[in-house]
Parts: sequence; structure tokens; C-alpha cells
Amino acid sequence: MNCLLRLALAAYALPALLAGAEVIDVTALGARPDDGGNDLEAFREAARLARQRPGSTLVIPAGSYLLRDAEAVRALTFGVIQTYNYTRV
Repeated sequence: MNCLLRLALAAYALPALLAGAEVIDVTALGARPDDGGNDLEAFREAARLARQRPGSTLVIPAGSYLLRDAEAVRALTFGVIQTYNYTRV
């Protein structure tokens, strides 16, 4: 991560840091914006940490993140097919 990006992230999280809140940054957990990679696990871990630490601040830097869950896609597809067949009958 370049110096300018780190400075921008620090400025974004500054109010939370000054308030004494813990900052949870998805990029520190492995998410990479705009890289086309699956960032789902980093977001899951960030959500888990945020639930465990009330008052924490979740930081998601600007960019596009891919959240791909194969199991959810299979379940959704199966549900859509079932609904479609059900409405046809």
C-alpha cells in the first residue's frame, strides 16, 4: 500500500481514533479494492470482529469489492428455479 493511500486511510479513520474507538479496516484483513479478487472472507472477518467489539468503527476504503459466495449463489439459483417451476404448475 503506497504512502498516500495510507495517509488517506488514516485521515478517514481519524475521528474514530480520536474518540478512542477501535478501527477495523477490511484491507488490513485481506480485502483489496478494484483487484477482481473475492473479498468475501475479509468482509466476514471484519463483521465478526465488529460484532465482538461494540463501539468499533468499520472502515471500508473507496473502491469496488467482489463478494462472491458460491453456496449462496447455488441456494439462490435453486430457489429461483423452484419458484419458477412452482408458479408454472
